[in-house]
Amino acid sequence: MAGTQRVASTWTGDNLTDFRDLRFNHYQAMTMALSGFLFFGPDVGGFAGPRPSRELFLRWLQYGLFLPRCVLHSWKPGEAPTMPWLYPDLLLTVRRLFALRERLVPYLYAQAEACRLAHEPLIRPVFLLDPAYDPESDAFLCGDRILVCPVFDEGGTNVAVTLPDLGRGWRLRGEGPLYPPGEELIVPCLPEDDPVWFEKE
Repeated sequence: MAGTQRVASTWTGDNLTDFRDLRFNHYQAMTMALSGFLFFGPDVGGFAGPRPSRELFLRWLQYGLFLPRCVLHSWKPGEAPTMPWLYPDLLLTVRRLFALRERLVPYLYAQAEACRLAHEPLIRPVFLLDPAYDPESDAFLCGDRILVCPVFDEGGTNVAVTLPDLGRGWRLRGEGPLYPPGEELIVPCLPEDDPVWFEKE
């Protein structure tokens, strides 16, 4: 309905617990962003289907914590719902990822208010600000300072990214050396690792 892009938060539909839907939900997110929606997100972990594998569960979390709506939600007859403690031996990793989300909250809040005032999406494809950027890239912007580089492929162990031309340079996870725009990097990222993101200098 008219107006929902301004005042509502929504989700991307009842997704399935598989890597194909993880990537598809990202395509949905970028399409919604380009259509004027500001606040949305998928059911992290997948809504329907079998229990997500350990790898898929962690990849969903790595991706979801940068989205405006980050909610674990599922309905699985005969299966435990997808909750943070789904795999007890992964609980420390899940807590670390949730702690990263909490650290991002002030940034997300400020960016959400700026986006509301400017009528711009909180997450967006990189080519929206850097028209020369590869439109097929999985990387996306969270606000105007964070470049997120998710892993959507089962068995993936790293991320290949070209840093966009949006300023002086980028720092991996906000720390370490300054990488210039246009730099091509391969960053290791196992399911148990922190996600790969860069902060704009």
